[in-house]
Amino acid sequence: MGIRLWIVAAGALLIGCGDDADGENRVPDILALTGDVTSGAALYITNCANCHGRNGEGGIGPEMTAAVQPLDDETLVDSVLYGIGTMPDHEYLSDQEMADILAYVRDAFGQ
Repeated sequence: MGIRLWIVAAGALLIGCGDDADGENRVPDILALTGDVTSGAALYITNCANCHGRNGEGGIGPEMTAAVQPLDDETLVDSVLYGIGTMPDHEYLSDQEMADILAYVRDAFGQ
């Protein structure tokens, strides 16, 4: 019986990797939303500018211009939402907030 419990626990951990606490991938839902550039600008300043620079020039995190970071929407949202490398996850942001940040990044940095 002990091995069965371990297998169930290990399976539950694996299912959650790369997804939110419910085991869902939120990226498709976020990409289906229309983002607001103005709201995204405020959210970017609060959540992203400390590492990526107020104007996307980089710093602790990489520069955000399309020439340096030519990422498709899915990769960009996935990276921000679930983290990548040393970048922490931002799962605390709502789907609409993520859509707003995406709209701002695309508008402001030519992404």
